[in-house]
Amino acid sequence: MNNQWLTIEQVGNDVVLKKCSREAEGVIEIPVNITHIADDAFEKSNVTIKNLPEGLKAIGKNAFASCSFYRPLVNLPESLEKIGEGAFARTNIKGLYIPASVTQIDGRILPGTCQLVIIDADNLKYDSRDNCNAIIETATNTLIRGCQNTTIPDSVVEIGGSAFNYCTSLTSIAIPASVTSIGAQALYDCLELQTINYTGTKKQWKGIEDTNLTIEPKKQIVVHCADRDVKLKGK
Repeated sequence: MNNQWLTIEQVGNDVVLKKCSREAEGVIEIPVNITHIADDAFEKSNVTIKNLPEGLKAIGKNAFASCSFYRPLVNLPESLEKIGEGAFARTNIKGLYIPASVTQIDGRILPGTCQLVIIDADNLKYDSRDNCNAIIETATNTLIRGCQNTTIPDSVVEIGGSAFNYCTSLTSIAIPASVTSIGAQALYDCLELQTINYTGTKKQWKGIEDTNLTIEPKKQIVVHCADRDVKLKGK
C-alpha cells in the first residue's frame, strides 16, 4: 500500500488530497488525516482504493471516477458532509451507504452498475424511503439518483436530470403517476431500456414529455400508460 503517488496539501485547518499520479498502481490506502479529496483526484488512476477514513468531510467532483474499490460495498464515513458530482462514476461499486452527516449531494454520484443504495434514517436532507435503492431529496420528493434495482416510490414527484444516466443494464422501469417531471437526460445512455410502465394516463405522460425529458437520437421506448401505449422517441 504505497502512498508515494499522492499529492497532499495543508489548506488552513484542512488536509487536502489533491492528486494521485497517473503512474500509480496497486492498492492505495488514504491517510487517516485527510479531510478533503479534491476534484478529479483519482480520476483514471489505475489504482484500487482500500479505505475512506473517518474524518473525511468532502469528496470532490469526479474524485474517484474510473477507479476500483477494494470492497464493492462501500460505507461512507460518518464524518462526510459533501459528495461531488460523478464522485464514484465508472467505479466497481455495487452498493453504497450514505451516513446522516451528508448534507450535499451534487447529482450523479453513483456508477450505472450500482445495485444497492442505503441512506441512514437520521439523514435530514436525503432518504432512500421504502428500501427504494435510490437517493431522494426529502424536502422536494425528487429522486436525484437511481440504480439498476430502484423502485420509485409513489411519493416521488420529480425525477432529476441524469438520475438513471448510464444504467446500462436497465431494461424496464416503473414510474408512478405521482411523477410530473423528468429532468434532462434522466434516462440517457440506458442502452437496454425498452419499456416504461407508467401508472398515469397518456395525457399525463404527454405532460411529462413536455418538460425536459430526452433520450438518444433514433432510440424508441414503449411507454405502457394506464389507458394506452405510447412511444417515447429520441430527438
